[in-house]
Formats: sequence, C-alpha cells, structure tokens
Amino acid sequence: MLPFQIGDSDMYWTVMIATSEAYIMKEINRITRFTIILTAIVIIVASVIVYSIFDFSTKPLEWVTWEIPGGMNEMANGTDQTSGKQCQ
Repeated sequence: MLPFQIGDSDMYWTVMIATSEAYIMKEINRITRFTIILTAIVIIVASVIVYSIFDFSTKPLEWVTWEIPGGMNEMANGTDQTSGKQCQ
C-alpha cells in the first residue's frame, strides 16, 4: 500500500483497515468445503462405476472357471456335455 497525498500539502496519508481473519477467510473456507465434498462424491461415484465395469467384465471368467472343470471331466469320462450320453 502506497501513501497518498491530499491536495498540495507536504503530508502523506496511509489508510489501514483491520478486520478479523474469519471474515476474510469465510468465502475461501466455503469454497474449500464445497471442493472437498464434491471430490468425495466424485470419488465414490467413480469407484462404483469402476467396480461395476470390472464386475461385469469378469463374469465370463467366473463362468469359465465353473464350466470348464465340469466339461473337462465329462470329456475325460467320454460323456456328451449336452445329453450326458456316452460318446463313441
């Protein structure tokens, strides 16, 4: 802050205003709280989306791990998977 001169006098003036830190920081604190809450919501939504995508994409792997051992046993025993009849 620079001192200023009023009129033609040789006297310079400086104005100082005092206020509480809480008043100055009020808007900044509001924006900070909003940002933290918004970030938390975005992280939760993104986690649910990623979990859903991975859950959906691993279903075929889960099916394969349950179906192949049974099918392998049927093939080893010489039975048909669909009918259960003995293969020639």
